[in-house]
Parts: sequence; structure tokens; C-alpha cells
Amino acid sequence: MKKQILVILASTLLITACQKKEPDYYTITIAKTDQRFMPNKSSFTFKRNDFTPIVVPYTIEEDFIPVVVSSDVEGSYCTFDYENQEITIYPQVNANFTVTVSITRVSIVSYVTITNSDKHFKPFTKSVPYVPGTAHPVIFSYQIDQYCAPKVELINGEATYTFTGNRLNVVPDINEDADILIEVTTDENYKTFSFKGNGGFLSPGSETEIAIPFGGTWKNYVDPSIQTAIKDEYDFKGWSFGKNPTDELISKDFTITQDIEVTTVYAIYYHHIHFIIESPTMKLSSQIYESDFLSLNFALQNTERYHVPSKDDINFYVNDNAYSRTKLEFEYTYNESLKTILIKFPNYQAIPRGTILVDVNDYQPQYEVLCTFLNLTSSIQEGQKAKKGDPLVFQLFAEEPYQVPMDITITIGESTIPLILNTHYKIDRNPPSKEKITIFEGVITDKVNIFAQAI
Repeated sequence: MKKQILVILASTLLITACQKKEPDYYTITIAKTDQRFMPNKSSFTFKRNDFTPIVVPYTIEEDFIPVVVSSDVEGSYCTFDYENQEITIYPQVNANFTVTVSITRVSIVSYVTITNSDKHFKPFTKSVPYVPGTAHPVIFSYQIDQYCAPKVELINGEATYTFTGNRLNVVPDINEDADILIEVTTDENYKTFSFKGNGGFLSPGSETEIAIPFGGTWKNYVDPSIQTAIKDEYDFKGWSFGKNPTDELISKDFTITQDIEVTTVYAIYYHHIHFIIESPTMKLSSQIYESDFLSLNFALQNTERYHVPSKDDINFYVNDNAYSRTKLEFEYTYNESLKTILIKFPNYQAIPRGTILVDVNDYQPQYEVLCTFLNLTSSIQEGQKAKKGDPLVFQLFAEEPYQVPMDITITIGESTIPLILNTHYKIDRNPPSKEKITIFEGVITDKVNIFAQAI
């Protein structure tokens, strides 16, 4: 089995410093204390900020192993692969430094061994030798899963330890000469959520699992534009801890806590219903899909000409076939101040996906024009009918030309049109029409009552 030893480059080693300010390249030197250790190369350069590991093959006399006894840059470290006889140097800072390597007999070393198999904690090597009585630190470099924290659960032997970065530093006691066993475990500071298609399948780019740390919010780890699902004849709505279409969706501000037990989430879908409406009064402005209902907002237009449709004036039909149509039930709310109509479909999931026809009874109501004329004749006749929105032109004329003061009042609905009272108007003989006097021009919006008399 391949063995690899992680050895710290202790700060007690000889420091070879370069005085040039921020040079482009730095030098690593391997110094040896015994000729039986022969590195393939003893001097290397690396570019500033390029901390790529440097692998150096070596040869050594049988029954001996190399160990680092000094280095002049704290933090950098190296590993030994005894099986393939390679030393790997890991520069960690921009500096020239020297690694001094000695050798020792395999028969006089003891080992520090990591015994556990925690799935989140992955050391590059599980066993590193140390020379009893030297109290030199033994370094285990490792990888650890995101949002996990390592801890020593059990140590069998006299030694101290610290976790620094992604390295476990173990210092055997000066009097310890036996093998030391260490069990390392991890605390999972996160929850892993599994995503299920729930009758569909995850869209390309979506993850089957996403880890979110404690205290994290859903929106910061689950991208709604990427983490979606696909189902034929349905549109993706969101994620839920339940499978039913009416189950509550997970909020974007949902915060992850340690006590969450359910970590499987399911895609929820909705029917994206297409509404066809041809109406001069109602224009569909928005469709809002909630967990158990669908809301349609209609903006009203042309209300100066058409009446506001009531619930009885509106019908929603599903085209079942060429000969029959199914009528849908709905709730109706009219907002007079906003000039909108809100239509709500409870349990809209039961509506078949497809096209819904909206039939609106649009009509222009007719209003009676009541006229009262004393000693005058008008262009508007008593009892005349007019549609809402029609123009209203009120003209006066007389059998013989004369000029008189008149009292005129025009009322549309409950609003009285202000006119100048007791003003002299010259009334010419009829015809010709050009000699008529136009008193008022407007639009019929309600019942009209006109009173005019010559005083």
C-alpha cells in the first residue's frame, strides 16, 4: 500500500532570505545531512504566487527513511511517498527557503496513525513516523467536506494536537516512544437537501443534492433560475417538503437550522392555463398562481361607454369538444376605485390544462332623455333613447326670430351641467340649421334631464 508522510517545515531551520523586493521567482533548496539520501534535484524555483506542489524523486539506502529536520519558512510543508520514493514540497508563501533532510532507520521509529474512516475527513496519509524523544511535530494534511469541522474524538498515547488550516499538527510527548493512535471525527454544520422530480425530472444543470450550512437561507444556495424541474404539460412552480400540488412551497427566506429533520424536497407544478378573451371592457393584466387558488386580475377599460360587467355577465368555458363546453365556477370581486375585477378559481389544479374561453356580455346601456321646453323648440325630442357614450348635442330654435333670456338646466345622472342662467340668446327662424343655437355638447353617461324655458 502507498504510504505518504506529511512533515512540517519547522521554523528552527536555516532561513535563506532574498532581499530583492518582490522578485518574480523564489528558490527552494533541499539540503541533506547524510549522503545516503540523494534527491534527483536539490534546487528549484517557483514563480511568485504560484504555489504548485513540487515533486522530487530520490534514492536512499535500504532500511532507512528520510525525515525533514529543519526548514526556514513556517507554514510550508512536504510529504514523503516511501513506496515510490518521492518527496513533495508545498510552498505556501513567497520566499526563498531551504529544507534540510536527514535519515533514520525504520527500526527505531514509531508511528502516529489516524484510525477512523469518517466520510467527511480525508487525510492524504493515515500513518506518519516520528523519532521518539525528539518532540518534533507530525503533520497530517487533509481535505474536509464543506461546512464540516474536524475534532479529535480519541487519542491513544501522550501527545498534544492542534488543527491549523487543513493540517492536523500532532506533537508526541518527549517521553513517548510508542505508536500513537488518533480517532478524528467531524461535526456536520449543515443539512444536505435531496431534490426529487415528483413525477417529472430535474432540469439540466440542477443538482440532485445541495448542502446548506446552519444559518444559511434557501435563496442563497438554491438558484431559482437553475434548480428547477420539468414535467410534460405542466410548468414548474417551486420546491416543497410535500408531494401534493397544494402543499406549501419553501420560502426563499427559509433558514436552515440544526433541528430540521426532513431534507427531501419535491418539485411542485401547476397548469399554465391560457385564457382567450375578446372584450372591449375587460383586459387580463396578471395571473397569480398560489398553493390552492388561481387569481386573474382584469383591468377595466372603455367604462365611459360600456357598463361594468357583473358576475352574471362573465363566463369561463373549457372547450371539451366541438359540441359542448364546460362552465367553470369562480369568485368575483369588483374594485370600483381601481377599476379592476378580480376573478379567483379555488382548487385550480382541477382545471384541465389548455385554453379557457372567456365570454363577456359587453353592452352599452340605453338611457332616456327627458326634455321640458317652455316656449321653445329643441333638437332633442321628449322620450328620446340614447346609448351610453353617444354624443349629446342640445340645440334650440324658434318658429319666429326673437331674442329672449332663457333658464336652462341640464342634468346627467346626478350631475348638473353648470350653464349661464338668464342669458339672452338670439333665436333665429328654423330652418336653416346654421341659425340654430348650440347650447351644450357632451357625452351621454347616464339618464339625461333637460329643462329650458324662455323667460
